[in-house]
Amino acid sequence: MFGKIVRLNLLTGLLLLVAGGCTAPRDNPLDPRSDLFVPPVEEPTPPEFWYRVRTVHVSRNFPTTDVYYVQTELSVLGPDAADSVMVRYKQGAGTLLNEDEITGVWGGTFNPGYFGDQHLESTPGFPFVFTAYVRDKGAYSPPEASVVRVITETPVILSPAHGDTVGSMPELVWEAFNADFAYGFKVTVISHTAVDTAWTTPLFASALLSVTVPDSVALEPGEYNWTLAVIDSFENYSRSKEGEFVVAEAGQQ
Repeated sequence: MFGKIVRLNLLTGLLLLVAGGCTAPRDNPLDPRSDLFVPPVEEPTPPEFWYRVRTVHVSRNFPTTDVYYVQTELSVLGPDAADSVMVRYKQGAGTLLNEDEITGVWGGTFNPGYFGDQHLESTPGFPFVFTAYVRDKGAYSPPEASVVRVITETPVILSPAHGDTVGSMPELVWEAFNADFAYGFKVTVISHTAVDTAWTTPLFASALLSVTVPDSVALEPGEYNWTLAVIDSFENYSRSKEGEFVVAEAGQQ
């Protein structure tokens, strides 16, 4: 008789358990069904960056002194956006960069006076550290960058120059440029009237010594200048002096 009562009580308990459900998991803070459960905090996905540090060397007809500076740039890739970006050289104070509203690239330049070196020759190898304050995520610093080289040699253009009169598709000619590193050339033609870029080339082989303005962008009559830039694989840049020329009216060359 006693055994039947025990079996009956166990059976009753099981029925009650099935009917009412077990309350133990509801009190377990590790059980997602529990009112005490606290979801784990998800770590934000780290943002991705494009950034660079390069040197720029520009020669000019006037003023005749060359210009040198270090250009620093950073862009946040993907859906993330930065509220501010700064860069620090060596262990110095951080410098805030400015955002280009069109491209979204944050940039800033450092003149030779910042380094105490007129031609920037002391800068290669030393670290520039970017810090981007990414919206809703916090501060992030990608791996440090550094200047690889300064191109102190200046490319030299030959013709047209000094106000030469040419046709609408002039051949632009320059001297051979010798360097112990890989590089390419880039030509830019600017209109004096429109104060705008009339034509620019992609980076092309260093073996070339001339390029001709194509028929598809034949220049309108007016005054122009053109420059030749040497650009290495790290996008360090050295630009020639300007070559001024005039495109004549048809039949007047």
